Amino acid sequence: TFNGDTATANALDDYEEGTWTPEFRGTTGSEGTSNTTVYGATYTKIGNMVNLECYLRWDDQGSWTGDVVLYGLPYAHEANTRSVGVMGGLKCIEMPDSLPIVPIITASLSYITFNRQISDLATKDYALVSYFDNALNEFVLSITYRV
Repeated sequence: TFNGDTATANALDDYEEGTWTPEFRGTTGSEGTSNTTVYGATYTKIGNMVNLECYLRWDDQGSWTGDVVLYGLPYAHEANTRSVGVMGGLKCIEMPDSLPIVPIITASLSYITFNRQISDLATKDYALVSYFDNALNEFVLSITYRV
């Protein structure tokens, strides 16, 4: 309980810290020689909220093609909500223009998609596997979502 509040509804009943194993994939193709190097991937779960962070490199894309997805979340996302995260420290990701990449977890899913943020919200555009074809690519990601 916090600040003397003893109401059961306000009690912290779930707290967990841990690591998770992120794995890059494409939406088409196959794993082949694909390799995700994880420099750190941690999460903290407080109640029904999960905050996760990771520092990654996708050394080898194997035979994956299509859109980039990141699997391995410690918990599936809650239904009827969407979470948007932040990416930083982008290195050697070869995008065709200056549109930022935004990590998103859609309702009920247990993986992250990487949307390219465009001004026309009616049009969806995703980061492609080909953007990550430099073996030295790296980035840091942080996202919070409900479970």
